Amino acid sequence: MTSPVEGWARDRFDESFGTLDDAVARKAALAHATKYAILSYLHENGDVSREDLATIVEDGVESHVGDLIDAGLAARIGAPDDQPQETVYRITPSGRREIETDMKHIVHHA
Repeated sequence: MTSPVEGWARDRFDESFGTLDDAVARKAALAHATKYAILSYLHENGDVSREDLATIVEDGVESHVGDLIDAGLAARIGAPDDQPQETVYRITPSGRREIETDMKHIVHHA
């Protein structure tokens, strides 16, 4: 059963940015420090290989990135032609929007 305030919030979402549930999933993924750091790293560094991420993430690269992918914040993309076995990750437009919005608020409030 949906509460009145939840129904109110659901009515404010349109198809361009997904549903309230999509927004909650994005925020839940970003509520974990390692996941947030990975997304920030992707934002700053562009496409990053799984191997490169593993050098800076102590444990669970696939799990952390998998949650970001499930939330629509990151994507697994094709590997470079010269390294067909390599997994590469990229920030999505939604992920970029989340990080840039946060940075905008941090800079303006610091």
